[in-house]
Amino acid sequence: MKMAVVSLGCTKNQVDSEMLMGFFKEHDFELITEPEKAECILINTCGFIEDAKKEAIEVIEKLEKDGYGNFPICIAKTPASLSDDPALIGRPSGFTPC
Repeated sequence: MKMAVVSLGCTKNQVDSEMLMGFFKEHDFELITEPEKAECILINTCGFIEDAKKEAIEVIEKLEKDGYGNFPICIAKTPASLSDDPALIGRPSGFTPC
């Protein structure tokens, strides 16, 4: 599956995005830079800073306006754990992304 990654916010988010890209690459996702050629788009942003929230909403609204509103949605609770189990930390084994 072709995945585009959009990283918004501070440099910490960029580091988190790189970690997430490594995870998805390990699971055979093809990472691309053009959202218009993607089959799914990962948007990594901060939910604590008001400006970052506004930026994320603007980017999501633009992507929806451009026809990407029907893509699968993945929401990560925290970059510390990439699973659906809140007790797991890091990249747990045996977890397969969408």
